[in-house]
Amino acid sequence: AIQKVPFDTHKDFAAIGLMVSLQNIIIVHPNVAAKNLNEYLAIARSKPGAMQYATSGIGSPGHLAASLLETMTGTQLTHVPFQGFAPALVAFDRGDIEVMIPVTIPPIIDRIRDGKAKAIMILGDARAENLPQTPAVGDLGLPPIGFGTWFGMFAPAGTPRDRIEKVSAVLRDVVRQKSFADKYLDAGGMVSRVSTPDEFKAFLTQDYVAAGELVKLSGVRIE
Repeated sequence: AIQKVPFDTHKDFAAIGLMVSLQNIIIVHPNVAAKNLNEYLAIARSKPGAMQYATSGIGSPGHLAASLLETMTGTQLTHVPFQGFAPALVAFDRGDIEVMIPVTIPPIIDRIRDGKAKAIMILGDARAENLPQTPAVGDLGLPPIGFGTWFGMFAPAGTPRDRIEKVSAVLRDVVRQKSFADKYLDAGGMVSRVSTPDEFKAFLTQDYVAAGELVKLSGVRIE
C-alpha cells in the first residue's frame, strides 16, 4: 500500500491543455537471449517468477504496465522496485535486472543504439520513428494496451476562465511551431499534443478511468 496523495486532481487543478506525449518501450539487457517480445515471453513462461523487472517504485507506471502485460500474456514476473528511475537504470546497466518496463525512449535511445539495451516492444499502437525496427503492440497480435506518458499544463483550481483560455491559446501556438518541435520534441522522441481546456479535461477523465483499471490489475492499494 502507498499513502494517500495530498491532492485531488479533479478538484485542486484546472486543466489548461496537453503539451506532448512520449512513447514507452520495454527493454531487456543484452545478456538476455531474447531478441523480441515473443522470445522473452517464452523464457518467462518456462521460468515463472525468475525474470526480474525493474521499475521506479511500487505503483509507478512501470509496475502498472508490467501487471497488465502479465495478465495479457499469461506470464509471471518478479517486480523489483527502486526509489526512482536512475537507480533502476544503474542496476539494469550492471545486469542485476534483466528487464525494464516501461521506459520512455529519450533517456534510453543511446543505450539501444550502442547495443547496451534491446528494445523488444513499443507500448502503443504505432512504431516509433527513431526505433522503426521495434514492433508495436498491434504488430505482435496483442490487444491495445493504451499506455503512454504525457505532459500537460494546469493552473490552480478557481483560476478565472478567461485566463485559462488565454494561456491555453498561447500554449497551442507554441507547441505547433515547427521550430519548437525541431528543437525540443523530435530529437527526444516526443510528439506534440495540443488541446483546448475542455478537450484536456475530457482526456483526463478517460485517462483516469484507464489508470484505475491498471491499478486494480497491479494490486496496488492507496490508503
